[in-house]
Amino acid sequence: MTLDEVKFAALELLGISQEGVAMTPNHSTRMGRSYDKVFKELKETGLATWVEAGPVPDDLAGHVEALMAMEAADAFYVPDNRYARILARAKDARRELRRLTVPDYESLDEPVDY
Repeated sequence: MTLDEVKFAALELLGISQEGVAMTPNHSTRMGRSYDKVFKELKETGLATWVEAGPVPDDLAGHVEALMAMEAADAFYVPDNRYARILARAKDARRELRRLTVPDYESLDEPVDY
């Protein structure tokens, strides 16, 4: 997904934008800051497998959107019930990003029969 698509989807999670309505320049700027912060954190932990300015892989985009929404929730004064859903989704997103980006460990040793 393109960065604009990811920003827009995060705004939808926040309840700020809806399909068919253009993203305002202010919202785009705010979500750009949110993306930069989330990307930096993911990069530091080895979970960002794409380049910062490039598209977000489709299988990771929903998780990145949830983290962006969580990061930006205070700035948009999200109601408590929506905030609780975003928080739960962001926790799941971290776990899923780890699962999807960290390769499973496979031993290179040959199995031994005793």
